[in-house]
Amino acid sequence: MTVRWRRIGMIGGGVLALAVVGLGVFIATFDADAQKPRIAAAVKQATGRDLRLGGPIRLGWSLRPTLVLGDVAFSNPPGFSRPDMATVERVEVQLGLLPLLNHRIEIDRLTVVKPDIRLETDAQGQGNWVFTPQAPVAAQPATGGAPAGTKAEPLTVVVNAVRLDNGVFAWHDGKSGQTSTLSVKEIASLTGSPNAPLHVTASLALDGTDLAIAIDTGPLASLTGGAGGAPFPVKVSVKAAGASIGIEGSIAKPAAGEGIELALTANIPDLAALSPLAHRDLPGVKALVAGAKLSGNAKEWTLHDLKTASSLGDLAGELTIGLAPRTRISGTVTSRSFDADGLMAPASGKTAAPSVPALPAPAAAGKGLIPDTPLPFGPLRALDADVHVSIGALRFGGTDYKGIAGHAVLKDGVLDLDPAQADLPEGHVALSLRADTSKQDPVVHLKLEAPGIALQPLLVTLGQPAYATGTLEVRADLHGSGLSPHAIAASLDGYLGMAMPGGTVDLKRLGGAATVVTEALKPANGASGANAVRCFALRLDFAKGVGTVKALALGSALLNADGSGSVNLGDETLALNLRSRAVLGGTAITMPVRVSGPMARPQTKVDEVGIAQANAATLGSLLGGQAGAVLGTAKQPAGGGDVCPVAMAVARGQAAPAAAAEDTPAAAAPAPGPQPKLPNAGQLLKQLFH
Repeated sequence: MTVRWRRIGMIGGGVLALAVVGLGVFIATFDADAQKPRIAAAVKQATGRDLRLGGPIRLGWSLRPTLVLGDVAFSNPPGFSRPDMATVERVEVQLGLLPLLNHRIEIDRLTVVKPDIRLETDAQGQGNWVFTPQAPVAAQPATGGAPAGTKAEPLTVVVNAVRLDNGVFAWHDGKSGQTSTLSVKEIASLTGSPNAPLHVTASLALDGTDLAIAIDTGPLASLTGGAGGAPFPVKVSVKAAGASIGIEGSIAKPAAGEGIELALTANIPDLAALSPLAHRDLPGVKALVAGAKLSGNAKEWTLHDLKTASSLGDLAGELTIGLAPRTRISGTVTSRSFDADGLMAPASGKTAAPSVPALPAPAAAGKGLIPDTPLPFGPLRALDADVHVSIGALRFGGTDYKGIAGHAVLKDGVLDLDPAQADLPEGHVALSLRADTSKQDPVVHLKLEAPGIALQPLLVTLGQPAYATGTLEVRADLHGSGLSPHAIAASLDGYLGMAMPGGTVDLKRLGGAATVVTEALKPANGASGANAVRCFALRLDFAKGVGTVKALALGSALLNADGSGSVNLGDETLALNLRSRAVLGGTAITMPVRVSGPMARPQTKVDEVGIAQANAATLGSLLGGQAGAVLGTAKQPAGGGDVCPVAMAVARGQAAPAAAAEDTPAAAAPAPGPQPKLPNAGQLLKQLFH
């Protein structure tokens, strides 16, 4: 029995030796260079591109034969930035000889030296990675191989180690002309076998910024393993410009994308140092430390235990993103304090983003102030959301806000923001918003209750001169429909009320009618500086985009003013009648002004006839004699008193005081200061009419 097995072993060994010798003879006599035309033709047929093998193909004989290709180039289509899409100085492939007997290609080591690969688009946006395969050559009848009716054994390819040295990978945008370059000092991949863990290291430079990457995973063969396999471990580390980002965890079923459990960490001393990688100026955020856990599957991901801390403040929360059957986002975001201004301002200051949205520039002739650009309602129809936000203190637009809380729900194209509230420097703001985008013309409904907003910071935030101070009360209930801000404004219904009890205003900086009044009263009387304000009130009731003035008043130590008329948001025009009343030398002077025309460039005109009628008695007393008697008999409008009580009540949506009227005794106003010398009649008329 022992002799028989010995003979069988000798015969088997002899057969194996003959096979190895036969392969050796084949390799020794194989003319690799003669295969160049066949290789180039196969690539041409598969891609429609030319493959150039400029150097010799060498095959080194051993039990681990090495195939070496030199000077390899793969062409670009016409019209791109250079003739070749890719070039490689040398490629070395070391093969295992014995695995070939089992229809298996085992690459022990693949080395690529100085690859230069450029992905790019041309001026029309076409990519050079789009291939145009040629029509296949008709198959020839088989002259050998597997017998008819038998299934060919699949070819298995295994790569145990890969090394890439001194490579360049570039992305070029043919439209903008911009190029981004990834320089590869070294990429090394090592795995002992298909069933051994994978280890990858890379030393790179992206547009001049060094990157160090380390990746450790489980065996690549287990990526397609069944349910009985162990979870696939993952560990990734990325370091650049002093910053480090890490991912570590496992995936239970990688092929199905199920059982994802990963821990995410980041430690970034200076976010601005990563600007070259982002191709933009990043904010000067310091000492950014973040951590979170990611879990889920191919249909839903959850980011939980999110915690960040930095020089700008802190953020925490949880976020779930569902991808099927419909995209949905839900979660909470909280912060004790956060500086949004610092986040939006790049450290370099070269391209600093504005801390608040820029106001529209003065409109050109024939163009309106309200944008007619379609609003981005599309995304609201594409996803669902349920997000809570709570921030203890927020700095935005140079102003500090506290107690910010909001809850946004988006379902089937209907967005509800309710509540949204915050404590401003001098008051509380509560807002609710509904946008129903499920309709062809989306319907937007806004409610705002802001009983106390500091006016001066608000003007600065809006990019306006700080010409007034005080606490502004705002109340609004407005709704309209349309695809653009202009369409919504043109269909607006509801009301807007604003009231300010007390404050200051620089009338000379207001322009328009205020300028006319201050010119008549002369800067020496104090009109050029900040003047005490008893009240400001405005109430507009809208119907189909036309706002009717229900209250418009300004009461100050220098003058009282009220008005009537309308504002048409559809055609963006004004039709206002303003009446300013001031005290000159102890005498009340009334000055009617008409404001009309486009909102972008309104026309302001003094009503000279109205001035004469409104001030007939005053002029008569100044002129004296028979002319004074005639003028003094003209009908006088009610006025001269305090405009504040009624207008403030209307602006606040309250009932007007029973005894309040425009003829409130003048004693209700602050006592005037030293009176100017009263001009003669001719001077006064000239000041009023010019």
